[in-house]
Amino acid sequence: GRRAAVSASTAFLQEVEGPSRVCASFPGVRLDNGGGSSSAVLGLAGPQECVETCRRLSNCSQLVYSAGNKGCYMFEHAKAERYAKDDGSDLAQITSAFCTDGGSSSFRLEGLRAQLGQSTARQERAEVQRRWREAEQKASALIATMTQDAKLTFVRGAPGGLGYAGFLKPAGLPPSVMPLKMQDGPQGFNPYQVKLAGTATQFPSLLSVAASFDPQVAEEYAQAVADEFVTKGANVLLGPDVEVTRATLTGRCFETISGEDPFLGSQLVGPFVKAIQARGIIATVKHWLDNNQEIYRQTMTSVVAERTQHEVYMPVFKAAFEAGAGAVMCAYNKVNGHHACENGHILTKLLREDLGFKGYVVSDWGATHNGERSANSGLDVEMPSSKYFANLTDYIAAGSVKQEKLDQMVTHVLSAMYFVGGMDGVFPAEKAGAWGHLPATTDGHRATALKTVLDSAVLLKNHDTLPLLPSTKKIALIGGYCKHSNDKRFAQGSVYSSGGSGFVMTTRTITPLEGLQEHYQADPSVEIVHSTDTSAAAGADVAVICAAAHSEEGWDRQNLSLP
Repeated sequence: GRRAAVSASTAFLQEVEGPSRVCASFPGVRLDNGGGSSSAVLGLAGPQECVETCRRLSNCSQLVYSAGNKGCYMFEHAKAERYAKDDGSDLAQITSAFCTDGGSSSFRLEGLRAQLGQSTARQERAEVQRRWREAEQKASALIATMTQDAKLTFVRGAPGGLGYAGFLKPAGLPPSVMPLKMQDGPQGFNPYQVKLAGTATQFPSLLSVAASFDPQVAEEYAQAVADEFVTKGANVLLGPDVEVTRATLTGRCFETISGEDPFLGSQLVGPFVKAIQARGIIATVKHWLDNNQEIYRQTMTSVVAERTQHEVYMPVFKAAFEAGAGAVMCAYNKVNGHHACENGHILTKLLREDLGFKGYVVSDWGATHNGERSANSGLDVEMPSSKYFANLTDYIAAGSVKQEKLDQMVTHVLSAMYFVGGMDGVFPAEKAGAWGHLPATTDGHRATALKTVLDSAVLLKNHDTLPLLPSTKKIALIGGYCKHSNDKRFAQGSVYSSGGSGFVMTTRTITPLEGLQEHYQADPSVEIVHSTDTSAAAGADVAVICAAAHSEEGWDRQNLSLP
């Protein structure tokens, strides 16, 4: 191993005086051997002593410390590459670091840090590609044993029910393998039944995750969502939504983890996808492609140039696929005149050839218009039924769809199942029944939701207003939304959560009025008054205006005005 690969050099041990040298440590990272002279020191108490030893040596630019043998391995020249043959089994015992001289040291360290990040990303992408190759090989071997009828069950969806959005019930699989239960949405488990309201956490919108600018927030959010999907027995998440917002009036812009920035979305979507799929749940990235409005979404066309596709609308999808996303949902809209779910250019050229996507393409619900064109263009699964793919057998018999195409479609679905561990029990097989009624929300999940809200909040101006001063004795709440969480004018959603497939019904809403009343319950000297007009503000120390603009799936806002 590492110790045998390092040779000692006494000329290397040259101490320097003064604190001018600085180091940057990377716990849990095993760097590859550096260059030039090298030295090994055994028996050190811990990684910090190793780092300090390297810092004192004038020619030490890189170190690797192993707690297993308390060995400190130092190198003259830094190499910002991870150890390629590392299997990751003992990284908890490893610390690596770079050290450099003063002056321009911060620039040098930042450069090494950036190079290491690029090296890590390359290795992670290579590992994802390796896992896909392995999944495809297993899928191909199993498909070779299937009947034609069994293959067709992989591409024909079934309508939802029992609190789920839809099903895919493949035949020819071992009894221990769970069928695919698809569920909205990326902002929590949408039970679709009023009687199940409150059994899942109503998480903040994905746009809130974007506003946090923090990949860790995205990861923790996704982990909590995945927990609830496991509890409720759904092993396909219909999300995340990653479209780069073109028009802020669109009804579903609250759902996107990208906001208006493809770079931001690219940084956040990877941790989200990995956290979801680590639990054996297939992440379905949506909506491919150029889905930027709700009105006329079934018939309108987005006219987008190739350069714009690659620079603006595709990068977040690319980042999701590099993280291993197992599925992508094609959109309702047309792209350059052709429906997205039967558009060979975006489903084959852009998706498969340019971005290297390996998983399966599933239609949005009712977005398929022609089975023959969709199959030949690159659609793998029709949802929520087989209205058009019911005729695949006839198309194959007539030669208009090749048998190889059907085999390829099945391979995409089965490969995704292998990739996330669905064939190996990562998702508990006992969840194959209907478990959508089970309570899944927890104090921990709600704490994650609250943390997301806090991390995403933007305070534009605060002049001695927040936090409220102890001298505050009268607080006025202005507006109906201070008191009410529902509005009959909304077709979907609520005052505090936008509507559509991404909406999660809850019974735990606390209005601003209720929250303040509870907070000041023990202090009768504080008066809290409410009115729908400005009358409550008379004589108040503080006035809180509750205003909200609503958006939801199926329609777009006419303007940015608050109601």
